[in-house]
Amino acid sequence: MSELVLHIGTKKTGTTFIQRYLNANSAKLQKQGWQYPAFVDNANHLRYAVPFQKTITKEHRQRGIVDDASRAEFIEAIDAELAAHVKPDHRWIMSSEHFSSRLQTREEVEQAVGLLRRHFDQITVVVMFRRQEFMFPSIYSQTIKDGGSAAWSWEFCEARLSELDYAAMLARWTDAVGAANIRAKPYLEARKGGDEFLRDFGALTGISFGVDWVKPRDLAANQSLNAEGIAFMRVVNPYIPFLRADDSPNYGLRQAAITEVMKLTTGPGFRPGPEVIDKITDSYTATNADFVQSLGSTEQWREWLDQPIHSGRPPVDVPDISAERVAALMVQLAEPNGPVAWGRPAGRPLRLQEMAAVVGRRSLEKVSPKGIGKRKRSQK
Repeated sequence: MSELVLHIGTKKTGTTFIQRYLNANSAKLQKQGWQYPAFVDNANHLRYAVPFQKTITKEHRQRGIVDDASRAEFIEAIDAELAAHVKPDHRWIMSSEHFSSRLQTREEVEQAVGLLRRHFDQITVVVMFRRQEFMFPSIYSQTIKDGGSAAWSWEFCEARLSELDYAAMLARWTDAVGAANIRAKPYLEARKGGDEFLRDFGALTGISFGVDWVKPRDLAANQSLNAEGIAFMRVVNPYIPFLRADDSPNYGLRQAAITEVMKLTTGPGFRPGPEVIDKITDSYTATNADFVQSLGSTEQWREWLDQPIHSGRPPVDVPDISAERVAALMVQLAEPNGPVAWGRPAGRPLRLQEMAAVVGRRSLEKVSPKGIGKRKRSQK
């Protein structure tokens, strides 16, 4: 009998760590009888969630999905791909937070599960839930990393409230696979990262992780920006269209540059004040209580509900950042992952002077070492 354990997230619950961890230890998984398919896309099995999301996004276009006909063709290719690889005695684990974040209707979930049922006799869905008050600041940071420039506000959160309605999400997946095939676990802030987190995930999936398993090291690009990093990227993003995450040819370069931004910016992480956080709490209080009740109010779920939201430390707002500081950071980013390397708008590299101009500073003479352009040309 073929079995699938489908890890659907949710996002910002260590999903990237888990995916890279499983991918790096795929040979050890096979010794336990598990398949973690690398051919699917990459460590994140986004490929199997995207075609069932009705809204066309950059991930659709990157895969040639632009209308219903190309969507059907893509799904047919996935169907053939699974038919070629899944064997009757296989036990697979697949992981993508995009199953929970992108598939926002019952129809989308049912269609995705319907395809998987053609190839797996048993499907078990595993999911970890993080309190929404902790999620939204991380989502905000990720939005800025991906090219956004929105200010942190209740309006930013309010527009996304339905995405984190866990009661509705669980209902969609329960309807598709049955309550007996859902395994849910609370993501606790005190246990994030480290061996306790891995034990939690192992308990969900039934996988035994060994002490000799390889742990991914380089996850800097997946961490949240600090407050100054957010301020810097908010200034730069609106004026540099090719830096946006929807320009796929430059996405890898952007990720490398973001890692450098995180190294160069200083100060504490963004820690929002109670005004917005309390509104988030109020928005989910009733549905979270119902959601936990439906799972069985165990000690861990009660702990999940009772986690203190306000740390007692003063909030850290996104600071006002000067043009001089922006220019200085751009110079520091010049090599090797700086503005010229981040992409080529209209087929040509962007000069540091052009970046300075778009943020209101016409020259970098006071802060840039002379001959940057000349040195770059001499290195080619």
